[in-house]
Parts: sequence; structure tokens; C-alpha cells
Amino acid sequence: MKPKRRRLSPWWAMVSGMRAYGVAVTVVWAMCSCTVLAVLAVTVTGLWLHLGLAAGAVLELALSVLTLRFLSRASVRGRFDV
Repeated sequence: MKPKRRRLSPWWAMVSGMRAYGVAVTVVWAMCSCTVLAVLAVTVTGLWLHLGLAAGAVLELALSVLTLRFLSRASVRGRFDV
């Protein structure tokens, strides 16, 4: 069985080396968007706006968790190896 050939391109090295930045951006985005949506859910008037914005905050948090899970699994499987 032939060993898997690694890509030697500097562009590939740069892209695969940015996984930490992807995780950091995901975490920062989740914190900021959930905070804004939660503050708006508390301050707006109207029951449906409260519920809609609160649901948006929960959905944003759930999508961020799924993204982080995908990135960590891809990293463990070696898809980001240089």
C-alpha cells in the first residue's frame, strides 16, 4: 500500500494552517451574535419578538456548536494536516 502523498504547495499549507483561526472566528461570532440577540430579546416589546429573537440566539449557538464539532472532527481525522 502506497503512503498517502502530502500536498507540498505553500497555498495548501497556508489554508490548512488556518484551522485555529476558523475555530477562533466561530467562537467569537457565536459569542457576539448570541449576546446581541439575547439583549434584543430582552429589550424589545412584543411577545413574538421576544420569542423570535430568543430562538435566533439559541439557533445561532447550536449552529456554532455544530461548526466547532465539524472542525474538530475534521482536524482529528487529519484533513487539516500539512
